[in-house]
Amino acid sequence: MSLLGRNVCVGAIVALVWGMCGAGVAVAQVGAAYSVVEEGIDAGVVDEALGDSPEGIWLDGDVLWFAKRAAEGPWWVSGGVSAELARIGETDLWVVGLRWDRWDEAFLTAGFHGTPFPSMDTEFRPWRGERAPPSPERAEPGLVETFEIAGPMGVKDRSITVVLPPGYEGMGTLPALVLADGQSAEDWGAVVASMVLEGRCAGFAVIGVHSGGYEGDRSEPYDPKLDVRACEYLEGFDQARFDAHLDWVIDRVLPEVARRYPVSLAREGLGVGGFSNGGAFAASAGLRRGDVFGMSLALSVGVPPEVGEDEEVRARFYFAAGALEPRFLEHTGIARDRVVEGGGHAVFETFVGGHDPEQWILALSRFGGAMYPVE
Repeated sequence: MSLLGRNVCVGAIVALVWGMCGAGVAVAQVGAAYSVVEEGIDAGVVDEALGDSPEGIWLDGDVLWFAKRAAEGPWWVSGGVSAELARIGETDLWVVGLRWDRWDEAFLTAGFHGTPFPSMDTEFRPWRGERAPPSPERAEPGLVETFEIAGPMGVKDRSITVVLPPGYEGMGTLPALVLADGQSAEDWGAVVASMVLEGRCAGFAVIGVHSGGYEGDRSEPYDPKLDVRACEYLEGFDQARFDAHLDWVIDRVLPEVARRYPVSLAREGLGVGGFSNGGAFAASAGLRRGDVFGMSLALSVGVPPEVGEDEEVRARFYFAAGALEPRFLEHTGIARDRVVEGGGHAVFETFVGGHDPEQWILALSRFGGAMYPVE
């Protein structure tokens, strides 16, 4: 039995859930590999499993149980999986069981919330099966700084977080990875720091470009045109805003970063990465601006970009997605196939994971050494 582990900072999940509700992006759990258990579970079993904890996750055979102790409801769980909990009779216990034969290999992040969608106060924690790969090690980066810069199309300022590896002072100018949804840059940089200290990759900077938010009223029906993140990340959805954002990253953000920090903008060492809609942006940026980006790390691609008949695929692509996010797995595979059919280089890895940061951090750990090899 394994209850919820350490808390992780995954506020990006909230934006992801909202973003997946519109803009033509399927929710990660549509067509999920698991099925909801129809038969009930004894309240005494759940009470014993929770003990003094208000919520928990445990595996019993091929069923992964999610439970919450609360006087009022309803309750939902989201993250690597998504489901509504059911109350057990008149008790204060809420529970759902998900059946799948690969839970022992799986890893996911999950949070419980009393509304259909999580809020910024929702606590997400990881869960891993006994045969799941461990979470990548983290270490202290050499530098973490955030600055503000005027946003694309003259809109409000946007935050840029730059993370440099330990010992960067003696490394000269560094190659770099431009990260969409740059709110995650510090955690990504901590993984890079550990890899550098272990000698698994060369030192490189993570340039986190923070994403725009949802400008509508979240109590009202979703309006995709007010989803700044989707407009800027999905090619063809709002093409003018996509183009403006990409140009802004290349023409404004990167030169400013290079002015402030020891970062090289040489194409061979400059990558662009992201996940979900940000993965779609990373794939599109690598295709459209292969003259700028030598590599693309496109994870859980929300909408696979097209490759033109006469388009030269210059960047090297690294794709990953998980078995617990079947639609994103399918879309990422389509993106990989299009790159290969266009004559490009592409690597694709599938994890037994879901649509959450634990999977994307693992992909960074797996691909980082190939993208930024030790010389």
